[in-house]
Amino acid sequence: MTARLKTTLAALALSLSLAGAAHAQAVKGIDGRWEGPVTLGNGMKITVVFRATTKDGVTTTVFDSPEQGAKDIPATAKREGDTVTFEIPTAMVVYTAKLSADGKTLTGDMNQGGGGAVPLTMTQKPASAAAAMTTPAVAGIDGRWEGSIDTPIGALGVVFRASTAGGKTTTLMDVPMQNASNIPTLAKRDGQKVTLDVPGVAGSFTGDLSADGKTLAGFWDQMGQSMPLTITKK
Repeated sequence: MTARLKTTLAALALSLSLAGAAHAQAVKGIDGRWEGPVTLGNGMKITVVFRATTKDGVTTTVFDSPEQGAKDIPATAKREGDTVTFEIPTAMVVYTAKLSADGKTLTGDMNQGGGGAVPLTMTQKPASAAAAMTTPAVAGIDGRWEGSIDTPIGALGVVFRASTAGGKTTTLMDVPMQNASNIPTLAKRDGQKVTLDVPGVAGSFTGDLSADGKTLAGFWDQMGQSMPLTITKK
């Protein structure tokens, strides 16, 4: 996979402004949810999804990356014979693949901006819920935590939501300004130090929990950059 493609997918949920869905004339035989794994620059595999729906002679296609909280990113689809092409115009990403004889598998390559390609096989799946991650129960972090990261292009509000049930803690990250939500997060605690890892965007927050349990002050680290971040319990 090219470095550019890895970077785009790794930061997808935190970098794209979402527009309306893309439409095209009816494309036969591709309706449904297509899923496949892509390996990011940090070595983690994430699921990429194209969803195509045809109604009234028009096919609508969108792209999701569940582990990154990215959803409904406009895409386009076309088909020539058994060759299917999905494109994500905002990211200059193109996936070209051969449709299997039974119509349930796409085998091809994904590339960005004309650079090198990475093999990607996608299979047709039923609708499924967003990916979730759990950890052994982490004490004292349940609730909604809000803060703002000062980035080179301005302040970016972030939200972490943690809940514990059945001895396990589920944590999710939202970036409301960028329509990114339910990004799976892994939480752990060592004394007063709390770490929230977000593998899907190659980011991690580490902060010290205040004595009253209402503030975490530390740093957000992502792709070689470290930025101060304080989140408070709301």
